[in-house]
Amino acid sequence: MNNPKHILNLYRNTKGFTLMELIIVIVLLGIIGLMGANFISTAFKGFSDTDIRNDIYEEGKTVLVRMERELRNALPNAVNLAGATDLQFGIIDETALDCSSLPCVFGQYRDNNPVGRSFIRDQRNNTGMNGRIISIYNRNWSPDFSGPAASLRLYQVTGIVGSRRMNLHKNILAASPNRRFYPVARAIRYYLSGTTLIREPAAVNIAGPTLFPGGTIPLANNISSLTFNYQPGTLVRNALVTVDFTISRSGINVTFHKEIQIRNVP
Repeated sequence: MNNPKHILNLYRNTKGFTLMELIIVIVLLGIIGLMGANFISTAFKGFSDTDIRNDIYEEGKTVLVRMERELRNALPNAVNLAGATDLQFGIIDETALDCSSLPCVFGQYRDNNPVGRSFIRDQRNNTGMNGRIISIYNRNWSPDFSGPAASLRLYQVTGIVGSRRMNLHKNILAASPNRRFYPVARAIRYYLSGTTLIREPAAVNIAGPTLFPGGTIPLANNISSLTFNYQPGTLVRNALVTVDFTISRSGINVTFHKEIQIRNVP
């Protein structure tokens, strides 16, 4: 049992791997591992890209929903395209009028031609109008909405006489063909600052131009392109605002497009 020759013969008869075989196995395992790593990496990147795309989509959709809601409530003709990336418009105050607990967009007065007078008689009993600002027959952003005080077709209600008469701070410049008046809440500005889409509200100023004071609210980041387009209304169609923007993040680009109609009955 302890014969040295016997032990040597046992080692010689034992089968094993050669060095070349071990190298081939290691290389093959490396190739398989690399292929598996690439597959897993691609799968994870696909999941990551999908998450980023979904986040971008949700962010862009939220922006469009807000823009559409406010633009559909824009004061007729009070839209100013200050630049391809700068849109300004007045907003109707739907809470000002009493319409049996329903939101209203406009009121109507009873007077056939109130031009040159400083009051109108409302067809409804809108007692909450005292102190409000109204627009009568606005035709343009400037000068009708944001020009010198003398040319503004904006009027502040200074008092209610009885239940129907609304006294105004100045004489009426032009009468609405449909005898309509619109309560005005504020003005809104959307514009691009760097790669951030900004929303900026402003109070309506009956003493002069409506100015935007810089109280900005960021709506979306990573905006790589933004274009506003405004087509004024005509006798046969409403005004139209077109919004196009692209959000880019981590190499993923998602483009959004929306066409929004605005009332054209001042």
